[in-house]
Amino acid sequence: MPVKQIKTYKTFEKVLAKKNIAYTFRVGHIKAAPADLARVLGKGCTSDKYKSSRDYFFSFNGEPVTLYDWKSTSLYEDRLPKPKDFWAQTTPVVFNVGGVTEIYRNQPALLVQYLHSLGCPASLYFYETDSTFSLVGG
Repeated sequence: MPVKQIKTYKTFEKVLAKKNIAYTFRVGHIKAAPADLARVLGKGCTSDKYKSSRDYFFSFNGEPVTLYDWKSTSLYEDRLPKPKDFWAQTTPVVFNVGGVTEIYRNQPALLVQYLHSLGCPASLYFYETDSTFSLVGG
């Protein structure tokens, strides 16, 4: 998908409302430095202030996509870094990528491509428990 077909949003309600859905769910992961994401994407949106401290919203060919930290800050557990410190980190960490259907399992790869086009180093990340899928040939 050409990068120009990807849009970013400050809020996601209109994108979700067009699809008649209320939220996204995790479809994969990427790894990037929080400070790099903040540099190229801005502050993002405040998330649930519990399991996630910040969300970024995108639309890939009209399909909603989210990028968010998950249980990574002191909002979730005191021993973790405060959100301000987390987002200042220059070391890559794992972020969740959310979508609206498992069919769009390529969204993390598209998001990495998009971030690279903005000058943000990022890579795909797979946990051993992630379901197996191929970026080539499905």
